[in-house]
Amino acid sequence: MQSRMADTDATPDVLDPAALASMRADIGEQLFATLVGMFDVEQARRVVMLREAMETDDRKAIAFQAHVLRGAGGYLAATRLSNAAAQLEREAKVAGPMRLERLVGEVIDLAGNSFIALRKCLEPA
Repeated sequence: MQSRMADTDATPDVLDPAALASMRADIGEQLFATLVGMFDVEQARRVVMLREAMETDDRKAIAFQAHVLRGAGGYLAATRLSNAAAQLEREAKVAGPMRLERLVGEVIDLAGNSFIALRKCLEPA
């Protein structure tokens, strides 16, 4: 059974509909569902590590977690997450504390919202 919601219905502004459709066509629904499940576990783990790095002001760890989330977001068509994580990665070592907190918060929010949007893609139409 193919569970598929119209990409445009599940992707308001956190996922790239064209990239999502292309990826799903290339890898198939079963692998897509597996990747969404893996992303859920991985993004949750990375968010915890990102928060811990913020608490200790470990700028290198913040940049690394942002790098990982950037790649995962890019692969799964979560372009806003990927772009925000790339910006955090670039600025992690030089941003002031308030800016860094805002960037980290944005990445954390987008990681969660991206998973929700991806999960919606798995719901039956």
